[in-house]
Amino acid sequence: MRYLLDTNIFIAAMRGVDVVRERLERTALADLVLSPVVLGELELGVEKSAHREKNAARLARLVEQLELAPLDARVSRRYWLAQQGRGIEGMTEEEKWALTLRAKESEAKARSPR
Repeated sequence: MRYLLDTNIFIAAMRGVDVVRERLERTALADLVLSPVVLGELELGVEKSAHREKNAARLARLVEQLELAPLDARVSRRYWLAQQGRGIEGMTEEEKWALTLRAKESEAKARSPR
């Protein structure tokens, strides 16, 4: 079984919450998936932390080991920009196009019969 983990689980694991760490240690890395949105939230947490370098290194090691869900890293960057109050103004033209295309794909999926 594969698990798409949310931000709270990653934070609990990093803080040493026993029940979370034990469960993750029993789960193969290949079964854990990281969402780009969660990655964006974790990057924002690193940026705001008192120990930025240490936490950035921990996050980088984590990202190297886990599969990133089939959204691209630009999604997490857009999230980070939005959280910084920069929103679409902080995006490149390529990112704006990607955001538009993804929104259209989501709309089409929502309209399609199941």
